[in-house]
Amino acid sequence: MAENLATLRGEVKALQLTVSRLESEIKRAVKFFTFLNPSKLLIKKLPELSLSTYKRLAIEHNIQAGDILYIEDMSTYSKKAIELMQGSIKIIISAKVPSALKTEFIFLKPESLELIEWRDFAIIDKKELDSAVSEL
Repeated sequence: MAENLATLRGEVKALQLTVSRLESEIKRAVKFFTFLNPSKLLIKKLPELSLSTYKRLAIEHNIQAGDILYIEDMSTYSKKAIELMQGSIKIIISAKVPSALKTEFIFLKPESLELIEWRDFAIIDKKELDSAVSEL
């Protein structure tokens, strides 16, 4: 009986942690969507730039010409993915800028921008983005 009670307490504790985490996630989502208005731009995040990741997320996130991408890890990238992006993607936000790609895209550092992030997306103010681009 005591074992069952201890097991149930453990399960309750785990569920309380899950509820707390989900409540936090909901608060972040509300904050994120509150900022969606005409003066904001939606940025699509990719964990890295392998061909398979780019193809999958291009479909899932409906990546289109003119989109801004936030690529979290540019330490490795697919040349084929770069080819698919050329001509349609102009601005990439990434902490690391591969020297071979410096002339292919406009690169901005995430730490220099005020981004509101939520899962696979981020939001930035249009004026802030324009200012950051003009400072290059």
